[in-house]
Amino acid sequence: MQKQYPQLKFLKYLLYLSSLPSDKISSTATLSKEFDVSQQTISRVLREMEDLSLITRTLSSSGQSLVLTQKGRDVLLETKSLIDSALEEKFEKVSINGIVCSGSGEGAYYMSQRGYMDQFKNILNCVPFPGTLNVLLSPSDVKKKVIISGFDPVFISGFRTREREFGVLLCYPCLIGGSVDGFVIFPERVHHEPNILEVISDANLKDTLALKDGDKLRVVVW
Repeated sequence: MQKQYPQLKFLKYLLYLSSLPSDKISSTATLSKEFDVSQQTISRVLREMEDLSLITRTLSSSGQSLVLTQKGRDVLLETKSLIDSALEEKFEKVSINGIVCSGSGEGAYYMSQRGYMDQFKNILNCVPFPGTLNVLLSPSDVKKKVIISGFDPVFISGFRTREREFGVLLCYPCLIGGSVDGFVIFPERVHHEPNILEVISDANLKDTLALKDGDKLRVVVW
C-alpha cells in the first residue's frame, strides 16, 4: 500500500496539521510529545513533507508555522476516497420480505401484450404466467428497491399499439419463495404504490407455492 501511496506514511501528521490554525506556531518539542516520537524524527518528517510540497514551513525565533499545501489536502482527500471505497457496501443480492396481496388485475392485461410477450420469450427465455404477483413491502424493505435499481437490469423495450403506448420494463432475476425462478419488474410507467413489488414467473406462483393473500413471502433479487 505504501509503495502505491507513499504519502500515506505522513497521514497522521497531515491530519493533525489540517486541524491547526494557519497562524499556529509549533515546535519540534511540542510535536514530538504529541506523536510520542523523538524531536529528530519530527524534524526529519517535516523536512520530507516540505520536500514533497505537502506543507510549507515558516521559521521564527519562537518556533515554526506549519501549513498544509493544496497537495497535502489532496492526499487527505485521496485517502478519504480510498476509505470510502473500501467501506462501501457492495450488494450482489438483496433479500426482500413482504406479504402477498391482490392487485387490480391490470398486470394480466399488460403481461399478455404481444409486444411484451415476444420479448419475454426471446430475451428472458420465459413465457410468464398471465399477471404479476404483488408483494406488499414494509418501510424498511421498500428502501431495498433502491439497491435493486443499482443492479444491471434486463431491458424490455416499450412499444405502441393502435390504442396506446406501453413503457419500458426493467427486469431483475430473482428467486421466489426459495424455489421458483422469476423476475422482479420495475415498469417505467408505475401503476402501483412504491411499497408494492411486482414479480413475474412462468409458473402460477400462487398455485406452485400455495400462496394466498396475507402470506409472507421472501424474494431474493440479483
